Amino acid sequence: MPDEDWPRFLGPHGNGISDETGLLERWPANGLPIVWEKKIGTGYGAPSVRAERVVLHHRMADQEIVECFEAASGKPLWRYGYPSQFVDPYGYNNGPRCTPLLTADRCYTFGAEGKLVCLELHTCNLVWQRDTAKEFEVPPAFFGVGSSPILEGDLLTVMVGGQPNAGLVAFDAKTGKTAWESVGEKNWQGKPMTGWPGEPKVSWKRWDKQASYSTPLPATVNGQR
Repeated sequence: MPDEDWPRFLGPHGNGISDETGLLERWPANGLPIVWEKKIGTGYGAPSVRAERVVLHHRMADQEIVECFEAASGKPLWRYGYPSQFVDPYGYNNGPRCTPLLTADRCYTFGAEGKLVCLELHTCNLVWQRDTAKEFEVPPAFFGVGSSPILEGDLLTVMVGGQPNAGLVAFDAKTGKTAWESVGEKNWQGKPMTGWPGEPKVSWKRWDKQASYSTPLPATVNGQR
């Protein structure tokens, strides 16, 4: 069976579709043999795979853990952790909700409490981090932060859900500096959603919460990206 990198939420194209061919048409009656397995913590994010490395973001005790394994053997390569106090309102799963995003040399993760972290993929050295909940005045979300970041060019785009105009924020992927903020009263009030002729205008209410569990999807509209 051929193997393909799956470096982000919903795969290389962000649509859940794989380009692989020659896949099994029928599953063996007894399943596939287990090559390796690991006992892990809690979380809703899927593992990401790139360049024969598997990266998992999960919660163990009072820490969120970003962990990297050799894909072929399961051998641990590195581990990076930071404190987390997030509590699921239903008491079911206190782990991160987002899937790691991997590039040739970077690993980006977004924790349940809004910690946005960039690590070196091969060493786990910290490159930069942002506490989006604190910096952008994010109202507490019932299920925590759940929108996996995407990379568009040099911009890491994240559904932060912040105030007053930081529903969607783009960060410089190399430095972590804020590139732009969007979705809020100042940039939505009275404006059409897309700018198409005849579209009704938006009325923004200050008490509207901007938290979203949807991952951004870049698109080209009227020739503009």
